[in-house]
Amino acid sequence: MFKFKVDNQSYQLPQTPYEVTYKQGLKIKELEKTFGGINYGYKLNVLKMLSGCERLGEVVEEEINLIFKSLPLFGQDLDIAISDTILMSGKKYGLINLDKISVQEFIDIEELLRNSIDLYDVSSSLSAIVYRPISVVRKSLITRILNLRLKFLKNRFIKPYACRDYEVNGYDLEESDRRVKLVEEQFSWGNAIACLAYYMAWKNKIAKTYFLVFEPEDTEEQQGDEEDKSPTMGDMWGMENQIQYYSGGDPVQIDRFKSWNIRKFLRYLSYRNQDAKQKNK
Repeated sequence: MFKFKVDNQSYQLPQTPYEVTYKQGLKIKELEKTFGGINYGYKLNVLKMLSGCERLGEVVEEEINLIFKSLPLFGQDLDIAISDTILMSGKKYGLINLDKISVQEFIDIEELLRNSIDLYDVSSSLSAIVYRPISVVRKSLITRILNLRLKFLKNRFIKPYACRDYEVNGYDLEESDRRVKLVEEQFSWGNAIACLAYYMAWKNKIAKTYFLVFEPEDTEEQQGDEEDKSPTMGDMWGMENQIQYYSGGDPVQIDRFKSWNIRKFLRYLSYRNQDAKQKNK
């Protein structure tokens, strides 16, 4: 905590996003919109809110700028790292391996993000999905050694789950929805934005790997024949559109596709898109 004094009264300010509550983080974003950016009014009200010092308005602007600038919390190079496990209400929750989610889980997350005006506003809902109650804990010596080595990996968003020593409960959207309030009450702002960064880094990775699905090239043949053109992730309904297209509207096949592992389905779509391109040559 950063300490400062006003009229010999001591106050404290958080230095990292992990010392800021989730609700305070949302308030910081709201104040930025209210004051139209990071200006004196924004800085003053953020510092008031975080420190509880109402007399900051009596401090000269230069001092406010100096206090604000001294906080790593508002720096450009924040060290945000995702945590494998989180403790909420005395219960441990584990981070899921996004490579193992189902198509349905992917659809639900993408719909959540697509319908949000600001991604930070739904970071609690995303966190409630990617953190789930731990069901099984494994304590093998090999796992512990590998986990120790993985602490030194630079890219902590891409493979923070390679050697996890636990398993989490399966996906349940209703349970995740009930968990949102718990996240909003007990998560730090750092945990929430780390979850958002974790998912977006993974999404960018699979978008590059399966570029035929996410960014298909429009050939002249495809442009001239819309009926043969396969749907893309850029279409209005994204994944749902592709499932509908390749299932032919068959409810049984739709449910089957949605139960598939997301990477398995993306490989399938890549093959089908590539096959369609070859036929159109």
